[in-house]
Formats: sequence, structure tokens, C-alpha cells
Amino acid sequence: METKVKSYPRGYSTKELEESIDKNGSVNVDSFTIAPSFFAKAALGLTELERRNASRFGWWSLSISIFATILSVIAVVFAYLAYHDSDQWRVDQLKVLNEINRTLSTKK
Repeated sequence: METKVKSYPRGYSTKELEESIDKNGSVNVDSFTIAPSFFAKAALGLTELERRNASRFGWWSLSISIFATILSVIAVVFAYLAYHDSDQWRVDQLKVLNEINRTLSTKK
């Protein structure tokens, strides 16, 4: 039976990393050769947690940006349609005004 060893820190879950950081970050060892390795392991775990959070927030930012871009495109389409409709309305009003002007000039 082959046992697979989890690699630290990427193979650990977030909860396992937090527990490891708490355990290794609070080691009170007077030896100058042992303590730095515990603190390095805690720092490595913290770095991995930060990487995971940054990745999560990066995806949220990307999703919000895509959503905002889609809304902007929709707004531009509606603005173009409104401009086109108002331009058509102006042409129709000019026709009506010309008709009124022609009617008034024939009555004189």
C-alpha cells in the first residue's frame, strides 16, 4: 500500500495550513538551529494562504470587470438606439413643420 505524502504548503487545506501556522509560529524554542525552521514553515504557510486569497479576489475582480464591460456595451447600444430614434424623430418633425409652413403659405 502506497501512502502519498502531502506537500507543504500546497497540499494542505486552508484549515490545515492555519493550524500549522498557529503551531509553528508560536514555538518557543531556545535553540537557534531549530526555531528558524519552524518560523520559516509558518511563513511559507502564510505565503500560501495569501496566494490563495489573492487568486480568489483576482477571479472576483475579473468577473466584476467582465460584468461591467457587458453592461457598458448594453448601455452603448441603448444610447445609439436612442440617438438614432431622436434623429429619426427630428426628420419627421421637420416634415411636419414643412407641411404646416406650406399650408400656411398657400392660405395667404
